[in-house]
Amino acid sequence: GDRHVTELYAETVFPAWKSPAGRYQLDAEAAVRYSNYSDFGTSTSPKLGLRLQAGAALLLRGTYAQSFRAPSLNELYEGATEEQAFIRDPCQQPENVGVLPGCEQLADPTRNQFLVLTGGNAELQSESANTFGAGLVWTPTALPGVVVSADYFLIDEEDVVAASAQFIVNQNANRGRFADHVHRDENGNLTRVSARNINLGERRVSGFDLAFDLSLPKRWWGQLTLTGRATWIDEYRARLDPAAPEIDLAGTFRDEASEGLGGIPEWKANFGVSWNRQRWRGNYQVHYVSQMRETLPGGARRSIEPWMVHDLQLSYKFDLFEGLRWTLGLDNA
Repeated sequence: GDRHVTELYAETVFPAWKSPAGRYQLDAEAAVRYSNYSDFGTSTSPKLGLRLQAGAALLLRGTYAQSFRAPSLNELYEGATEEQAFIRDPCQQPENVGVLPGCEQLADPTRNQFLVLTGGNAELQSESANTFGAGLVWTPTALPGVVVSADYFLIDEEDVVAASAQFIVNQNANRGRFADHVHRDENGNLTRVSARNINLGERRVSGFDLAFDLSLPKRWWGQLTLTGRATWIDEYRARLDPAAPEIDLAGTFRDEASEGLGGIPEWKANFGVSWNRQRWRGNYQVHYVSQMRETLPGGARRSIEPWMVHDLQLSYKFDLFEGLRWTLGLDNA
């Protein structure tokens, strides 16, 4: 595959209002991007934002944007790949046989892994999304060295490119679609599913990004800096079939072999303490991932415990060679 892309963009930030004393100021942000793809036509994506400096300690901000993504050349033209995927076949349930359009025979209910062919699809359409963000930054004058921020985000995506054998099998059984993609033997058992990339997904993700920084005053023994970063996923709603209900994946794990997205923990965080004194530098970091729920092939469920890792580093800068620093680190202490 090949393509030619031409893009033009413009962006600006301009003061919309300012108080007479200068303690309050409202700035407006605007941007637009024009894209011309030789294989996907044109797209215009705008962005609008506001920033309000509410005194010396508080900044409020908000942004709305539209986005566009053309499928990659790999998603369009990748060659076929074989895998044994976990699939729940509706035709393995007796009550569906002769009732659902795609279930003429009862399939073997003991099987759960089937041959799946995945690969590119030259008929793919582009993805689109609407994003919204709003938050604040607090720098209290009474606490020098402290910076705290909190931002809410909301992302709505449509026509997400994905390859789902489960979606193909469900559509074939329930509606008789994709007849040329689902192959069965004389006993009604799945023998092969062709699940190339298609535009089938809708996704809605929302949550908060939280951060703080604290720089303590310098002392004879050095200076300490504390940092923290965390993301909370409030909802991660996904839907493959437009006729099916949305599924909230926040706080869950699903293996890629079962067409999952891996781990989507509700909380991920990093906390750190750094120390500096002349040529010495030390760092202590904690990485945290919250508990997740997993549904195994066959329907069984289990809980994945929280995950926490402690990392340590100590470094020394030499004067003999300018710019030379030696570092000793211990991961997962």
